Amino acid sequence: NTQNVEGAIETTLSLLRERGAKGIPFPADLSKPDAPGAFFEEAVGSLGWVDLLVNNAGVNMPLPIQDITESNFDYLVSLDLRAYVMMMHYTARYMIDNGIKGCLINVSSSRGERAYANAGIYCGSKSCLNRMAEAFALDLAPYGIRVNNVAPGAVRVRSDEELLSMTHGRA
Repeated sequence: NTQNVEGAIETTLSLLRERGAKGIPFPADLSKPDAPGAFFEEAVGSLGWVDLLVNNAGVNMPLPIQDITESNFDYLVSLDLRAYVMMMHYTARYMIDNGIKGCLINVSSSRGERAYANAGIYCGSKSCLNRMAEAFALDLAPYGIRVNNVAPGAVRVRSDEELLSMTHGRA
């Protein structure tokens, strides 16, 4: 929902400001077919150029195969795979056309290497992304453009109370 997105953007910008950095938000629903291109054009227009892409949009909608719908499938593949590929395409094309050596980084998942119940579409999308990145790295190496994936696993989220106690040396 829009309110959650706006809140997350403001929180992120606030955290950046606290650390002396700045950010420029470009909200987009990358699951929509035309969104990656529009997002890329807006970002390059505001930033002036690009030499780094970090693809980090994605979501898992845990469902077993017997409960998925065409809508679930289309959404997950559009966001977790298609958007990544199109963002790499636009960025690589821009870098090649402008003689820029740079890097494309995809946030994949440990689920691309190992199967998990209720996550077949997500696992498949990330597995596919992993192999695509290897192939795209071969395509782009002659231009000095690197393609890498990082694949984090599950992360334990701590409560505010736990974090506060850590700052006082108790956890």
